[in-house]
Amino acid sequence: LKEIGGIPEQEFGGGTGHLATGGIEGYYANGMPEELGLNAENVGAFLKRGEEVYNVNCAICHGKSGDGQGMTGHFGVPGIANLTQDTYAQAVYPDGRLFDVISNGKGNMGAYKHNIALRDRWAVVSYVRALQLARKAPYDAVKDAFDKGIATQAK
Repeated sequence: LKEIGGIPEQEFGGGTGHLATGGIEGYYANGMPEELGLNAENVGAFLKRGEEVYNVNCAICHGKSGDGQGMTGHFGVPGIANLTQDTYAQAVYPDGRLFDVISNGKGNMGAYKHNIALRDRWAVVSYVRALQLARKAPYDAVKDAFDKGIATQAK
């Protein structure tokens, strides 16, 4: 790996391959890159890190639940994505594409490749996928949280 000041160039948006670009042979890829070394023992911490980074960098626009109802929307910022819509589902919006948008920006959203570490950008992708799954969870799976007021009904 090429380094810049002792840091792999991928951390600055350089490099090639699935880990650095979200793509494989010119196509956006689904799934997490093997280089992340995710397994049953560390995936929980990876997802938790994704939540932390998302809440600091993304929730202000996309909302804590990914519904696009963050604070900036209340000030008239247009075009904020509701990440829980089917438009952003993994089957039609691959993980690599989501990673690319986080890294390089799209529309009014700026690039975050210089602000969010490479591994953390992938953690955010994982967390967004978890938000999407949680949004579609059957009532029986979340009944206790709903009854306690922790979960709310999707709009």
